[in-house]
Amino acid sequence: MKFERFKFILDEQLKKSLHLTIKFHKILFDHELNNRADYKIHTAILCLSEAFSCINSAHMLYLSNCEDGECLEFETLVHKFDVLNREFINSYSTNHSLQWTDIEYNSFIDSCSNYSKELEDFISNYLQ
Repeated sequence: MKFERFKFILDEQLKKSLHLTIKFHKILFDHELNNRADYKIHTAILCLSEAFSCINSAHMLYLSNCEDGECLEFETLVHKFDVLNREFINSYSTNHSLQWTDIEYNSFIDSCSNYSKELEDFISNYLQ
């Protein structure tokens, strides 16, 4: 696969994952603060699930075309998403506060900004 095509597919999967993770966070914390119907929390969970699929697609593409450690920023981004995902599942399934979910979400967003200027611009535009 040509590098340009590889980079394009990787970036598109990351953007989709980022968009869905931001949507998850907005719905989740809107739900928690306003005590909305259960369908909102289910929608947030579906967004996180789809984001998980996108980030794993990007990760599989990376693993099949790159060596471990070749792009530490990308590997960190994937790790931060995994931490966010696990934190939410653990907190939600045990009915704990979602404070750490919020903290891990912000850590994931920061790692996206560190990965590329393009994702940083995407975050800036999307969060405005």
